[in-house]
Amino acid sequence: MLLAVPCCCTSAPEPCTESVAGLLYEAALRGDVPAMDRCRARGADLNAVWEDGLTPLDAAAQEGRTAAVVWLLRHGARPQGGGVYGITPLMRAAENGHAETVRLLLERGAGAEARDCEGDTALLYAVRRGRFAVAELLVGAGKGPDTARLNRALLVAARRGESPMLRLLVKHGAELEAKGAGGCAALAVAAGEGHAEAARALMELGADPNAPDAEGVTPLMHAVSAGSEETVRCLLDGGADLSRGDACGRSPLLVAAETGRAPLVALLREHGAPEPAASPMLRAACRGGLLPEVQRLLRDGAPVDAPDADGRTSLMMAAFCGREAIVRLLLSHGADPTRSDSSGKTAADYARPHLRPLLQEVPRVK
Repeated sequence: MLLAVPCCCTSAPEPCTESVAGLLYEAALRGDVPAMDRCRARGADLNAVWEDGLTPLDAAAQEGRTAAVVWLLRHGARPQGGGVYGITPLMRAAENGHAETVRLLLERGAGAEARDCEGDTALLYAVRRGRFAVAELLVGAGKGPDTARLNRALLVAARRGESPMLRLLVKHGAELEAKGAGGCAALAVAAGEGHAEAARALMELGADPNAPDAEGVTPLMHAVSAGSEETVRCLLDGGADLSRGDACGRSPLLVAAETGRAPLVALLREHGAPEPAASPMLRAACRGGLLPEVQRLLRDGAPVDAPDADGRTSLMMAAFCGREAIVRLLLSHGADPTRSDSSGKTAADYARPHLRPLLQEVPRVK
């Protein structure tokens, strides 16, 4: 049964038929060289493109049928394959981890530097799927050093947490300080995904544990946001600065509080994190739902209605996040539910539906 119908077969010599071309395609998928010989003898077009965009060479490379790839190239198959979206046979083989097929294609002149319509190379196809053996073949292939190609692969490997891959790419010239989306370098990317071993490997290779992204967020803050205690410990061991804040003035301890990471709040304090001012810490704890922290801060005299730069109070934060116990606690300490922020919204406007009656009906405690 044919896998697809050819887009066209007009360039094939007689007596080529769609049926013969389909048999060649299926034979290439199986790696059945004798069957491919029979199809060629009947005039099958070696470069017929099917509705899925694949030629026989694409199919053979994708399945790792090395003998079929050799046969197709020897008999005139186009090395670039069908070229749908710019995806080459080399990219297909790399993505599926077929190292021998990749080696063969490289020996036959397949361009390792070729890019698909998204700008991705065969190396990135391999890295994106964790194909280390294939990446070893591709990392030094090409007409010359391609730092941009290596840097892009490094960021993908960091997101996957592939420590051996990271070491391989840096060894061949990937730049640790290269930045991707949001201005994040590889260490920040790995930290944000909670990949402790990858973060450790990058620091051993020389990555700066305090290098900020475009918004001033450090790798430590990314790790805290991800809630990865192991990665936070790794970064602290590597010299991460606990006092380093982002462009908005948030410290790692504030981030831990506002994301509700109570164990990380304790861990950062154990390592000497500077204590934020009471008002920002109260708003952060209310947002993160850290009731014991809110109780402590109120007991120590934190101003209950102190607003942020946009006029938002702790009560608004708690109401927005649906923290009923904290809302009641704040009200019992005199929080003003009628107070409005810079846009004119009150806590009731921010509140989850189940909290609105509470905020609308409770008078301010004098």
